[in-house]
Amino acid sequence: MTAFHTKRNPIAAAFALVIVCGCASSSSNGGGTSLVRGMTAPNPNGCYVKVFDEPQLRGAADFLNGPMRYSALARLANGANWANRIRSLEVGPGATATAWAEVNYAGTSMELRVDTRHPTLPTALVGSIESLDVRCVQAPATVP
Repeated sequence: MTAFHTKRNPIAAAFALVIVCGCASSSSNGGGTSLVRGMTAPNPNGCYVKVFDEPQLRGAADFLNGPMRYSALARLANGANWANRIRSLEVGPGATATAWAEVNYAGTSMELRVDTRHPTLPTALVGSIESLDVRCVQAPATVP
């Protein structure tokens, strides 16, 4: 049995605290994903949109699973805030989606086809997506 005892090994206890607490991250824009809250796991059927806060599919990322209509991306179930943060995205092999520049599915929109990558977005949507509709489709069968 392995345990850390603070009286006997204060260095080990401090190290454990750094490992546990050092994973948390915060964002100056108030909505970053963190390992404490956790990145959402992708829908196993491929019905998801993976969003990134930087172009070229880089930076902080999370999965927005479907089927789901996200009327506002500001307060998601995992505590994340993706409103006005998305700068690139990829659509899973079992999803299609529509992204809008305003809450409640309004404003400039973009149709996102199944199994596509969008390392750059149209100027009107870069850092401006506020609502998203993720729809599930049958993912193509994989050949063994």
